Amino acid sequence: MAGYSGKPLHAKLGLKHGQRVAVIADGDLPTYQKLLGQDAPEISISDRVAPDIDVIHVFTASRAHLEAFLPDAMAQMARDGMI
Repeated sequence: MAGYSGKPLHAKLGLKHGQRVAVIADGDLPTYQKLLGQDAPEISISDRVAPDIDVIHVFTASRAHLEAFLPDAMAQMARDGMI
């Protein structure tokens, strides 16, 4: 759903058709596809980071969790990927 900017969430995040997205969350998270909206591009969504993943979207309230997670995630992410 578009917010005040009029842009849908998937556009704000820069998601493109065919990308592989890892969604990492500390707790329950509504389905990611639902958050992105009906007109979102077709992407592959996983709850794990895999080699050459295009996008890693992390939801955490813990700085320690993020600091522990980042080194391995960055090593596996595609060269032009994003977190």
